[in-house]
Amino acid sequence: MSRKQETNFEKKPPLIFRIKEKNTIRKAAKVSKSIFSLLNKEYLNRIILANCSFSEGHGARANYLGLGMLYYSFVHLLKAKVAVCLGSGGGFVPRIMRQAQRDLDIEKCSRTIVIDADKPELRYGNPDYLHEGSFLRTLFPHIEIIVKPTKEGACYFVENGIKIDYLHIDADHSYSGSLSDYQAYRPLMADNFIITLHDTNLEGVAKAVEHIRNKEDLEVMDFNYLWGGLAIVKPKTAPDIPISPQDSFPVSIDQSRRFIIFLLKKHAPKLYDKLKEIDESIRRDESSMV
Repeated sequence: MSRKQETNFEKKPPLIFRIKEKNTIRKAAKVSKSIFSLLNKEYLNRIILANCSFSEGHGARANYLGLGMLYYSFVHLLKAKVAVCLGSGGGFVPRIMRQAQRDLDIEKCSRTIVIDADKPELRYGNPDYLHEGSFLRTLFPHIEIIVKPTKEGACYFVENGIKIDYLHIDADHSYSGSLSDYQAYRPLMADNFIITLHDTNLEGVAKAVEHIRNKEDLEVMDFNYLWGGLAIVKPKTAPDIPISPQDSFPVSIDQSRRFIIFLLKKHAPKLYDKLKEIDESIRRDESSMV
């Protein structure tokens, strides 16, 4: 390292920044003495993993969320106002979805909905939380439970004009059943969505995932080697969605452009059409000059 580089490296920031940094370090050190983990393990074990049958199928165990970390992350990432779980024996996925909404401070303006037909004869188990006073209904009273076949459950969203941000499919694991669930709910998804399909190491679900991969203009990633296996489905291209004014992170030029286009389409469609026409005319002129 040169002398000049050493000088630049050793140069101290202004006093006001050093004072602020020292205060931040002092507060962080105080917290780190009592909290040693990003995850609250006591809460995890007593609330998220307690009385939670079938959670082991998602790789969860004491102090460990397994695939649950992904379910939580997807709700958190999307700031999902509507999270839906198709099929759940012990309420593992719904309670994680709801917890993420709580942690985002959007509990009052968001919904977690679980749909299960309660048909143990299909060999996929039956919910253990339907009775009043169950662990799930007591600790997560705002999770909405619809006891219907998943296809019938889809009608509820159609009739009420509800768009889904994050959908987890874990009901009928046959090829026709899992594909049918996907096809029934795909039109109900918001523009910026994520769909997950669990148990992709089962032949029926794996076949459905391949069908989606080959037939749909989407991106599919399948972690079929992790526990029961999990496929993630998302849009291939970034949708034209507005940027929330609450988001304080820096915005890229591309994001700004998409936001402006969204506003023009919604509030000034004639102006948008005129600008588009001018843009196309300029592009034609430029190509003819080449």
